[in-house]
Amino acid sequence: MFDAFRFLIRPRFAAKGALVISCALLVQGCADLMPHTQMPKAAEPSVATTPKPAVKTPTVKPPVKSASLTRSVMPMSDSIEMQVSVSFLERIALPAGSKLQVSVVGPASSKPIVVNTLTSAGPPYMVTLRLPAGMTYPATLSATLNATSGHAFSGQSTLTQRPTGTTDLRISPSN
Repeated sequence: MFDAFRFLIRPRFAAKGALVISCALLVQGCADLMPHTQMPKAAEPSVATTPKPAVKTPTVKPPVKSASLTRSVMPMSDSIEMQVSVSFLERIALPAGSKLQVSVVGPASSKPIVVNTLTSAGPPYMVTLRLPAGMTYPATLSATLNATSGHAFSGQSTLTQRPTGTTDLRISPSN
């Protein structure tokens, strides 16, 4: 143990040791004067003695039906739900809020079935489409992903029969 102290007493190391110790004491002494290093004191609980005012609930009027505001929605019995899982194999993280469009077009259908959504997390992106019960096959399933960062992905697949379960669709960067 005596040898360890002799090592510290050497003049070359004594100056460095004194500098380190004085800096440590200086920083410790200044910490009391710095307000950002002190922890805030907990607020004392207070008891409210004033009564709360009564809250009026607003009355909601039913919406006025107008021919321009109504839209045709496919009845549940005349449609089939199709789950689509859209993913890509690129090693890139796209920001939330990217625009994803998934569509299905059948050979006899004059109007495509389209779902537009904004992404909130990473892939796979789950989308639900409502297909008409009388849809004929083959049909084309396609997806386009336009990221807010400027990246664009797209892909398509052919449905040869009525889908059961989740349909996977892989998209790749489009140029």
